[in-house]
Amino acid sequence: MDKVTSEKKYKIVLAGNPNSGKSTIFNRLAGARQHVGNYPGVTVEKKEGWCSFGGRSFNIVDLPGQYGMTAHSEDEEAAREFIYENITNSEMILVNIVDASNFERNLFLTLQFRQLGVPMILVLNMVDLARQRGFEFRKGEISKWLRLPVLECVGFTGEGVNDIMKECASIAEQLEAGSYSAEVPVWLRDLKEKGVLPTPITSETLENANVPESLQPSQAVVKGCGAKNADERNESETATLYYSAISRIFPEMLFRESEKTIRKVSILDRVFLHRFLGLPLFFLMLFLIFQLTFTIGEYPMGWIEGGVEALSEKIGSLWPDDSESLLKSLILDGIIGGVGGVIVFLPNIFFLFLAISLLEDSGYMSRAAVLMDRFMAKIGLHGKSFIPMLVGFGCTVPAIMATRMLENRRERLATIFVLPLMSCGARMPIYALLIPAFFPTVWQGTVLFSIYVLGIVLAILLAKIMSWTVLRGEPIPFVMELSPWHVPTMRTVGVKTIERCWLYLKKAGTVILGISILLWCLTTFPQLPEEKAQQYASEQAAAEAALEFSTAGRIGKAIEPIMETMGMDWKIGTAFLGAFAAKEVFVAQMGIVYQCGDVEEDDSSLREVMRKNYSPLIGYCLLIFALVSAPCMATFAVAAREAGWKWAAAQWFFLTLIAWVLCTGIFQIGTHCFGL
Repeated sequence: MDKVTSEKKYKIVLAGNPNSGKSTIFNRLAGARQHVGNYPGVTVEKKEGWCSFGGRSFNIVDLPGQYGMTAHSEDEEAAREFIYENITNSEMILVNIVDASNFERNLFLTLQFRQLGVPMILVLNMVDLARQRGFEFRKGEISKWLRLPVLECVGFTGEGVNDIMKECASIAEQLEAGSYSAEVPVWLRDLKEKGVLPTPITSETLENANVPESLQPSQAVVKGCGAKNADERNESETATLYYSAISRIFPEMLFRESEKTIRKVSILDRVFLHRFLGLPLFFLMLFLIFQLTFTIGEYPMGWIEGGVEALSEKIGSLWPDDSESLLKSLILDGIIGGVGGVIVFLPNIFFLFLAISLLEDSGYMSRAAVLMDRFMAKIGLHGKSFIPMLVGFGCTVPAIMATRMLENRRERLATIFVLPLMSCGARMPIYALLIPAFFPTVWQGTVLFSIYVLGIVLAILLAKIMSWTVLRGEPIPFVMELSPWHVPTMRTVGVKTIERCWLYLKKAGTVILGISILLWCLTTFPQLPEEKAQQYASEQAAAEAALEFSTAGRIGKAIEPIMETMGMDWKIGTAFLGAFAAKEVFVAQMGIVYQCGDVEEDDSSLREVMRKNYSPLIGYCLLIFALVSAPCMATFAVAAREAGWKWAAAQWFFLTLIAWVLCTGIFQIGTHCFGL
């Protein structure tokens, strides 16, 4: 890190179109010195970070993606407002990140930014992809037309990222010396009035061009950049002029060598976006991911499970075998049994997130959204809704926040309502516990796949019902940019995967630890009086009675009539109560319940206990109930913030009701009709 010698703190604002690679560059520049929050008054993510370079301190801001200075969503509104609020800030440097492989389309926003007359840098990101497509940039011509520094960059590999900081430091030095000129090219200032483009640009043209007073920079910002008081007609005319100008200057800015690579890329899209092959390939990919998650993850799971058991035995040896110490029970049953039971499933989480990160970074995820739009439109959802639903396979909380990309509130509410039906990573420990416990190895991947598919089918049905009833309305046309195909780099994929796994471990060491201790207290207190405990013939029967006497047992007994219709008992009921705090807690609670209850000495794992006490039919009902029923506490809170408390409460109640109806139907039919 450079030593900071300047007292001024310059603000580097990264702005550009969605999928232009801003966040990748932001992560390269800010590293670990960053935080994420929300813009004041809106539920839009705000990313800020810090770095020092050339003796100066820089505050780096990663703005949400925008296609123009006319806002059509909360994200674009937040980005535009931030730029307008800082337009007079003498210490702001606007870094316009553009997708070099789609340079012509990105130029629209670039010209609007250039009209603002602020210190600015144009960064051509992903130039490696542009070169593969046969593009070569004439940086001198681009700089001449726009009168600003032009840099080339490959954010994924870090190539050229350091040059951005060098240029920002150079601009900061010029600003301090008073020698920096952010003058807007005259042809651009004159564009709105004349509607023509003077070519070629010469010093004489720039000196003699007539710029009407009505189009001085302050007015150009208002009329040319889609400010709040600009009407739709003015915006349309302005856009036409900009695109007309782009069509004139674009050929001067680059030349094209060949189209061989474009043909190769289009072949990939022809396969993965094929009308008939696209969806089967997508579901085949998901099926293989789920198979590999269990097959590869089984070995490290065994290692971790063995380590947890060894740790438990080591600590347990500090007390006599017949000790009834509450501290021993707290450590072994509450902490190690609870948290350890969740950590065991870290390999499954790792391989699942690794696969999702590979699909995201390759560019396949946006293709999946396009494929699913054909179905989304039929059920009353927008094609973009599939992106939050994909995120939901990782965690429902960021998935709900990702619905901000949807411009229509009706479609946003519908998407939020069905998102908990996507099997998030928190449910994976439940699946990893129950599926191997009740089903043979050859069926495990198929059962997991069926649960994921069931969630998707239920989401489709619910969305369709809501589009007919409470959320009736016309669908919004689907428009989405396909991100370029990439060869994922191990650095970016590894960082994403490790970050998600670390969040999982952090949750296990904080939230789940606290909940495990709380649930241990509920299953331990009040304690069964000594005289009553002595009435039972065996320790196992006494432990069973003590569990029933505890607070958790009493709650479980109270809801047991409801659980019995699904083939479940009061012990499972107490575990699902704990799962409201966090889904993974179900595993921890079952471990605590059976450590306190009827686990025999020769039972080596919770899976064996579950297999011994419940049938495969009940096991499958457990999987369905874990998938569909009440979203966790964090999901409830975020849904309430994004959609309102009434909507969050309705989501919680109706999903739980649907889960009970489904599981009751499956259990009763399986028991009485098929004798399972």
